Amino acid sequence: MEAKETKVSIIFPIYNNDNYIERAIRSVMNQTLKDIELILIDDGSTDRASEICDQLAAEDSRIQVIHKKNEGSAAGRNQGIDLAHGEYIAFVESDDCVALDMYEKLYRRAKETDADIVKCGFYFCEADKKYEAKFFYQIADDKEVFAPVEKPDIFLYHPKGRITYI
Repeated sequence: MEAKETKVSIIFPIYNNDNYIERAIRSVMNQTLKDIELILIDDGSTDRASEICDQLAAEDSRIQVIHKKNEGSAAGRNQGIDLAHGEYIAFVESDDCVALDMYEKLYRRAKETDADIVKCGFYFCEADKKYEAKFFYQIADDKEVFAPVEKPDIFLYHPKGRITYI
């Protein structure tokens, strides 16, 4: 049986956020797009975040946890990119909670338009309120980015694509 190709690698830079990290990771574990990998980069957390990451990785084979000394989120993101196998790469902050179909919609839109980058907007929400993601699409080619996004925060990009911001 041929192995499924990873469509999206989702990278979490994590440092001391044990109050929210499980909710953030589970919101990605439960995505409607199943051909994903989760790369959790624990940047030397001193709270329970490391333990929570290991527990969730034991539940889901798509999760890879890297424990490293504290070097900042940029170094963690870069290490995640180096480890990624996905056709596209995305980032989630450790206190985010994403809509369950977000990556399916972003991936579908990227494929429909042959985009290097697809962005969506975001909402601030409270833990006890359900929300729907409001999507704004931004498509890039080798020259420029089209359809600017209001307050872009969440994006999916092809690691070999060239991105120019306007």
